[in-house]
Amino acid sequence: MKNPSEARGKNKRESVITAAIIVEPSADADTSLSFQEPNDLVDSTKMVSENERSEKEIKDLREENDNLRKELDYTKYQLGEMNNIFHDAAIDINQKSDLIDKLRATLNQVHDMVQNGCHHENILEQVEWRI
Repeated sequence: MKNPSEARGKNKRESVITAAIIVEPSADADTSLSFQEPNDLVDSTKMVSENERSEKEIKDLREENDNLRKELDYTKYQLGEMNNIFHDAAIDINQKSDLIDKLRATLNQVHDMVQNGCHHENILEQVEWRI
């Protein structure tokens, strides 16, 4: 059986679309509806005050932005100073750690000499003081 929706070999006719009719207003037509009085439009003084308020807000936001930039720059400066301090402290700690290691090695050397029966005079002559 054929499905009636299948139009095999048959051309369908295009449906007719009615065109919209455009009517131009006549010369005697009342055009008062299309023209509005200035009072009905946006009040110019109200618009000026809104513009001034917007400009003031923009100015305030720019000032706040400048202040925040200055604070950020100062914070970056402080961070740089702290990094320098930490770097110097790390160098100082490394130097002191090296000194402690040298002292520890010397004390171990003295301890070994005492354990081996060296006298006070011999220990002072033989220990290499690296301080």
